[in-house]
Amino acid sequence: MNAARVTLLVAAVAGLAFVAFWSVRDAFAPPVDDDFDAASLEPTVDLARGERYERVRSLTRDEYETFGGKIVLSGSLPVRAPQGMRAPVIEIVHEEGTFVKKGDVLVRFSKEWILREIEKAKKDGRDDLVKIGESWLEHVEIRAEQDGVVTDIYTELGRVPVDVGIPLMYIADRTAFSLRVQVPSTLTKTVAHLGARLTVDLTANLGKTTGTVSGYEDAAEGWIVLLVALDPKEGYERDLDATVRVPASKAEVALVPKSAVTKRTDATTNQSVNVVRVYEPSDKSIVERTILTDGDQGSDWIVTAGVGPGESIVVPDGTTNR
Repeated sequence: MNAARVTLLVAAVAGLAFVAFWSVRDAFAPPVDDDFDAASLEPTVDLARGERYERVRSLTRDEYETFGGKIVLSGSLPVRAPQGMRAPVIEIVHEEGTFVKKGDVLVRFSKEWILREIEKAKKDGRDDLVKIGESWLEHVEIRAEQDGVVTDIYTELGRVPVDVGIPLMYIADRTAFSLRVQVPSTLTKTVAHLGARLTVDLTANLGKTTGTVSGYEDAAEGWIVLLVALDPKEGYERDLDATVRVPASKAEVALVPKSAVTKRTDATTNQSVNVVRVYEPSDKSIVERTILTDGDQGSDWIVTAGVGPGESIVVPDGTTNR
């Protein structure tokens, strides 16, 4: 075979390969919509003077979920009356949940009652009872032996203490309170890892507090119990209800200039609603839509429903959300 024939054969094979390649490519390529026209999405309705179109921007933000739990107490110390004390309680100085300092008076017993008992013992010639009564006078006021918080009170006005059994009250360290709350286990890798700081909402009109994730407990599959060590705050009580609100996912919302939003009165509910004018490409018209807002960001409303990112809205000329 001479050189000319070889050259022709190679050219023929290359041509066939080229045709085969483009045939396969076209077979697997996505179909092209010959009727699609990107320009059809662009607004075509003329606006009044002083108005213009603007694309709605998007914002990716955290979506929060709320989980409820209860306050637990890790430990407390009893406050007891002196042995043998028979005087009645006349004052309980602090309420449960209040802070006290070492040396603060917690409970007062009736000094007058003790003095009467001493005088009676003297008349009866009971020196032993006189000594006991005099020892009681040294403990008319029961004071805190440590800084802390009053957690539980087990006495009341007029009550006489007993030698053995229920203490007058308990005092715990100010850092002894934690929130025990069950959350999805996936959160331990993001916002609820050990050492994470969380904001806690308290019931009983106690407002908010903060705490640190200090440990975990096992729970049902897919869940875990967080132990959140609470920062010191007056008012904590064992079994008090509390919640944490944490970012659990991401969501895309719309940013709409505040100047593009007007208020209307809904004819059905007679309630005030927020309305924005939007270009509708399906029929090439401008329509009014009611939107739902969830806060703001600078000069924009954060919109969660009614209009989406990428849509064209009508804004006063000279205003932009870029």
